[in-house]
Amino acid sequence: MSYRVPRALFVAFLSVVALLPSSVWAQNAQRSSSSQQRLYLVFPFENNGSSPRLDWLGEGLEELTIQYLSDAGEQVYSHAGRAGELERYGLPTSAKLSRATMLRIAQDLDADYVIFGSFNSDGTNLTVNSHLLRVDPPALIAPVSETGPLSSLMDMQAKVVWHTLVANDKSYPLALADFSKSLRPLRLDAFEHFVRGILATD
Repeated sequence: MSYRVPRALFVAFLSVVALLPSSVWAQNAQRSSSSQQRLYLVFPFENNGSSPRLDWLGEGLEELTIQYLSDAGEQVYSHAGRAGELERYGLPTSAKLSRATMLRIAQDLDADYVIFGSFNSDGTNLTVNSHLLRVDPPALIAPVSETGPLSSLMDMQAKVVWHTLVANDKSYPLALADFSKSLRPLRLDAFEHFVRGILATD
């Protein structure tokens, strides 16, 4: 049996809706946008410099990217998840992979995007380059680059990750300041020890 809403009640409902502040609609739109979760797969960044003492930054930038995406509410595979998949392929975790291989692994894991990159140091400043590869249909988004002293690594990578998200989604809801506030503070020396611990375990 169908039920017909009385006209007076329907008109009253429309009147209430019309009085709702625009912020309510903005909040609902933001929730709708954030509900469309994307899944990221991050690979270690390649050391394009000549200093092997910075090799730890390869996995370090991978781990920072994973943490920052996670802190911002994005879905992302962990370092262990990525390493386990490489092991399944019979590849060492530090293997330099072609984009085609990264794409194939991402497809097997049902990831939507791949993030990979490189870094270089002139002894004073560090330059980080990040690339975003869309899985389906395959497309390479414009690269992102940041340069600064190694001591500013956390801030630099926060900007890299934010610019990567914005380059992929022009309607990304967080400004850089708000994005940075959502990230857990990390000390560079403690983070380096953490990454070296991961590498020792591997």
